[in-house]
Amino acid sequence: MYVYANGCSFTYGSELHDDPQTRICTNNSYRWEHSWPGALTRLLGVSGAGAYNDATPSGSNDRITRTTVQFVLRNWQAADLPAEQLLVVIGWSHPARREFFVDGAFRQVVPHHGYDIRALDRLARVYRQVAWDDTESRWRFATQALTLASFLRDLGIRFVFFDAIEPNRLPDELADDPAVPGLLGGDSWIRGSDDLSMARVLRADPSNWTGQHPSETGHAAWAALLAQRLGTDLPAGPPASTLKAAGLPQLGGTRAVQRHDVKEGNLTGMRPLIQHAAPLRRRIASAVQRDPFLYP
Repeated sequence: MYVYANGCSFTYGSELHDDPQTRICTNNSYRWEHSWPGALTRLLGVSGAGAYNDATPSGSNDRITRTTVQFVLRNWQAADLPAEQLLVVIGWSHPARREFFVDGAFRQVVPHHGYDIRALDRLARVYRQVAWDDTESRWRFATQALTLASFLRDLGIRFVFFDAIEPNRLPDELADDPAVPGLLGGDSWIRGSDDLSMARVLRADPSNWTGQHPSETGHAAWAALLAQRLGTDLPAGPPASTLKAAGLPQLGGTRAVQRHDVKEGNLTGMRPLIQHAAPLRRRIASAVQRDPFLYP
């Protein structure tokens, strides 16, 4: 079975092999192998196992939805590969993050960051001061999750969803609707009664962490949890020759990641939001204390 994984830095594998100054990965092959998508392929125990890690640091749910649809249509279906041989695993990011097309490319926006691209920095400041709203974030996330679940289900592609950083909250109207869990994938969504996230599970053991991200041990532990959830009744993946003909690697994914965010002084732009809502103020303060690059 071929694993297509998408998400933020928790899926990408930040800090597995990064330059300590630039925070840019210096060995993509190592990262692909030791992040949870690579570890999962080794645990599946089927022939033709492989993985494509399409995540990026600070990746938004906007980007996750867009690039997942692109991969399925442009890479998998265009090569006429069997739907049953593809497994899509999504580690949803924080809903406050956004993606915008600025200066000729898609850019990820973390609300409390500034950016070295002038137009992007201006947009980010306006967004966090004027347009960010928790209700909108919840509805946007619900729409993305429902859309992607329906898209994959209609194509006959197996999928697993989980929340990477923290539990993503649904709008109250949807959270109380008994039909919604099934629409979102039923038991394909790892949430549990306590709204579990990858971060919450792995933080139970300090060995699972390196700096602000999961360590190799943490990625291996999460891969084991996913493998247990998937079970053993899994089909084989395409042979290496078929993948090569389709332009897909046995093990690969996102390579160069340009960073345009700058953190110094970014909370200045968040003050209108911080002053507006005490719960948001506490969440941002706690998030920045834990990791000023990753959250929220």
